[in-house]
Amino acid sequence: MSTTTVKTIIDRVKNQLLETTTEGVRWNNEELLGWLNDFYQFACMHLPDRFADVRTFSCVAGTRQDLPADMEQLLDVVRNMDGNLRAVRKVDRRMLDQTRPEWHSEAASTIQEGWCFDDMFPKVFYVTPPATAGSTLEISGSVVPIGHVIADYNGGTVTIKCPDNMAPAAIDYILARSYGKDADYSGNAVREQNAMNRAMTALGLSQQVRFQTSPNNSTNDR
Repeated sequence: MSTTTVKTIIDRVKNQLLETTTEGVRWNNEELLGWLNDFYQFACMHLPDRFADVRTFSCVAGTRQDLPADMEQLLDVVRNMDGNLRAVRKVDRRMLDQTRPEWHSEAASTIQEGWCFDDMFPKVFYVTPPATAGSTLEISGSVVPIGHVIADYNGGTVTIKCPDNMAPAAIDYILARSYGKDADYSGNAVREQNAMNRAMTALGLSQQVRFQTSPNNSTNDR
């Protein structure tokens, strides 16, 4: 649970931008708040495990299952929620295709034994045997937080929707977007790039991050 407030984040950004008025002049409060909401999307895309949500998922008939609209990427399929709560194993789809080429048309069941995932389609996964409509699984996936509204800033008590240790990255991300608004002015393009670099460094981002959080990375096997 975060303890850092939205007001703390926005006020620290305003302090660095030398925005001393209550509502802001060049960068108003609503604009800065919008960039905080954008930060959640940015961070969730690169670090989906930090925005994980566990929920009960109701299957449609067949092997293909689509994630709920608000879930950005599947992280794990944990267990069946029917019967004896059997665990669901992650399986290699290519192996299934080779050894059981007709697995998509096998007899349907309320209990799923395995699941597979393609990194190219993060909002889709497949189960085996084919599910009967309404069979339920426990899954985890990344969910972008619902954006803040201006009342969250004005009230002063609403906390940010990410871990507290992401607060420095959020500040630098908002600063980068702020400087980007005036990138044509001398020095602001450099400030924008430096702030974004600090944000990415604070998040520990690299080109490998997305694979590290993928269900297909064997180090994530549970």
